[in-house]
Amino acid sequence: MMIEDDSLQGTSSEVETDTTPTTDRQQNENISFSFAHIIKPEEMFYTCAWTLINDSSTSNQPKVLLAAAGFRGVIRIIDITNQWNPNSLKNAGEVYHLVFSKTKPNLLVTASKNCTVCLWDVLASINLVIFHGSNGHTDQVICADINDEGTMIASSGMDLTINLWSLTKDEIVKQIQIAEDNRNSSKKRLIKTSRIAFPDAQATSAHENFIDCIKWYDDLIISRAADDTFCIWQCLNQPKPQVLFRWELSEPEPYWFIKFGISFADQVR
Repeated sequence: MMIEDDSLQGTSSEVETDTTPTTDRQQNENISFSFAHIIKPEEMFYTCAWTLINDSSTSNQPKVLLAAAGFRGVIRIIDITNQWNPNSLKNAGEVYHLVFSKTKPNLLVTASKNCTVCLWDVLASINLVIFHGSNGHTDQVICADINDEGTMIASSGMDLTINLWSLTKDEIVKQIQIAEDNRNSSKKRLIKTSRIAFPDAQATSAHENFIDCIKWYDDLIISRAADDTFCIWQCLNQPKPQVLFRWELSEPEPYWFIKFGISFADQVR
């Protein structure tokens, strides 16, 4: 079955759903599909992220959502549980990184070419907050991450800067709550996107090239830059993030836009 999505301002994407039963041999060979999302050639995906949402207001079954975005600045939210229930969130610029909150898995953070960090509610399909201003990032934002408590966003990019943005401000907490109330009520309140221009902390001294990856580890931040340096920062309860440890690869790599992750054993890999 071929489905056209006309929601993208005069452009369209095509989605092909294959519901043909698979044989035991096919399943054993691990080659069967549920569905495929076919994208127009002008799209290039840079990033994707998964989330699992227990939303009793819509279903007793947890939602498994895949978010993907890239060159066109359209964040596609695909409901894997229901096989095909696409939604498109329109960002103002190319999206370089996506990350979901662990404590509120319906909240998505994006890092974009237009120097913004954005907070979205994917169930409400709303951009809740834009973190951007003269005191924020002044060049493309390449990476972002949310701490395990869901209280702080860290972002980094081409301006060689790490910014910290608190999610505990009254304005942001109110935005999140209104979006949640709207899902559980027949009366919908209008939500106007908030703008936060001032980061709660900023670090600019440890890297000499684009900071293309950043991760929280408890109350520490680990960062990696295109100059092949890695840093561990003490960030929380500090007026300014402090570098605890810095190291450089002995054999530099001629690449950037590299990501690292934290293993389940709490080891950097």
